[in-house]
Amino acid sequence: MSLNATPPNKIKVTGSVSASENNKLIINNTTNAITAHPIIEAASGINSTTPYTVEKSLPYTHLSATGTQLLLYASTTPLLLPVITTATLPDGFLETAYTANIIADGLAPITLSLEDGNLPPGLTLADDGKISGTPTTEGTFKFMVKATNPLGYTMRELSIKIEGDVNIVETRLIASVQAYPNPTRGEFWVSGFEVTSYELQVTSYEIFDVMGRKLLTSPLSLTSPETTLNLAHLPNGIYFLKITTENGVITKKIIKNE
Repeated sequence: MSLNATPPNKIKVTGSVSASENNKLIINNTTNAITAHPIIEAASGINSTTPYTVEKSLPYTHLSATGTQLLLYASTTPLLLPVITTATLPDGFLETAYTANIIADGLAPITLSLEDGNLPPGLTLADDGKISGTPTTEGTFKFMVKATNPLGYTMRELSIKIEGDVNIVETRLIASVQAYPNPTRGEFWVSGFEVTSYELQVTSYEIFDVMGRKLLTSPLSLTSPETTLNLAHLPNGIYFLKITTENGVITKKIIKNE
């Protein structure tokens, strides 16, 4: 078998196939895009690219046998092995729907699969890298993910941690919120909004006196585990700090005593 293409590509494929073949050559690669060109379509499976060689002017080409086709990948840019770029996956919660995506770069198409270890029970990995399902077991689960493309494959170890029931975690979070020093001379700190990877999202702080009058409003979205408030402009006495979150309201008694 000998196939040729016209300029500007000047691609020549030589070799032989064991299966009954229907020669097909379509080359029109005038851009930098990576294009898969069917070189051979056989009546039965093509199992190996070993008999084939490529002589070309394009700097990057690759032959790949897939099913009943021999594909030529031709490009003016490098053809790359797949690389899994996802380094960490978010934690999940027991009996709570979970979704995450594993991303890989390289020559398409890229297929992702579980090579070793186990996902948390109740979760599955699709070949496009999407993890989904509802976890049924607590714990930390380590596993090896394999990314495969026409050039070969690479692997990366990842893990997912499944926490207990989300309501239990929220209760722990609310109990962990602290205002200090208390009593205070004016300035005090509020912290404790994070337990492991779960975080209470604060939408506002409000200060009330013992008569229920609102004295201070500080709207914000918490971006750190600690924030500062100041009662220096208020007289000594008892005040109430109302913290509004996406999950509810927390109230703390604050004593100011200079």
